Amino acid sequence: MTNVFEPEFDSHQDRDGFTYRRARIGWQVGSERLGISLYEIPPGQATFPYHWHGANEELLIVLSGRPSLRSPQGWRELAEGEVVGVSGRPRRCPPDRQSQWGGGPFPDGQ
Repeated sequence: MTNVFEPEFDSHQDRDGFTYRRARIGWQVGSERLGISLYEIPPGQATFPYHWHGANEELLIVLSGRPSLRSPQGWRELAEGEVVGVSGRPRRCPPDRQSQWGGGPFPDGQ
């Protein structure tokens, strides 16, 4: 049985600034279309560079710690227990940020 407090980590990444362990909870419970992942992120690290998805929404739930979230409105610290919904609507990268993505309207690796 899958348990978020005793996860079976089945993926990891160890790159400078982007280090985590991941339990693909959706796959572990047999979900075919619902993606659910649990990330364990060391202090000072992130899962991925700033990005968004145009085709799906995301729900972030903080089980422990105080991670930071970057959005088009800027950075903010999340609290333990906080739940954040991220829209799946396509958005254009603001003109003053396009150089971060090589001048294109969308970030690489959507």
